Amino acid sequence: MGTYFSLQRKKITKSKLTVISVVILLIFSLTVLYFNSKALNSNNFSIKGQLQGNIILQKKIVAESKRKLSELKPTDHRYQSTKKDLKEVETSLAKKQKLLEDINNNHWVPVYEEQIRATKELKKIILKVIRRTL
Repeated sequence: MGTYFSLQRKKITKSKLTVISVVILLIFSLTVLYFNSKALNSNNFSIKGQLQGNIILQKKIVAESKRKLSELKPTDHRYQSTKKDLKEVETSLAKKQKLLEDINNNHWVPVYEEQIRATKELKKIILKVIRRTL
């Protein structure tokens, strides 16, 4: 049986064009694998990177909302809605910071539970939108 495989290997490696094609294919495959692993390890695709991005955005929203509140009068209806929105964003920001802390401490259960809850909520919203359009 060993001689059969060595004979087949010799038949394949006999042609220089075949060897060159296999080497090029191998180099291409390894390059694609390298770039895929590099992209997956970047912060843009990881849960931690997404949370960090969301925290930065929410901090900007909080700062902007506080600036708006200082410009509005307390009797204005926009003041009350801005204040309500600010509380919601601050609550969400605190949750995201807690999740980031859990990730840094390798406590993955609450992180995944939140991901599952958010996914289910998103599915419900999408279903409502689809039903409205039909």
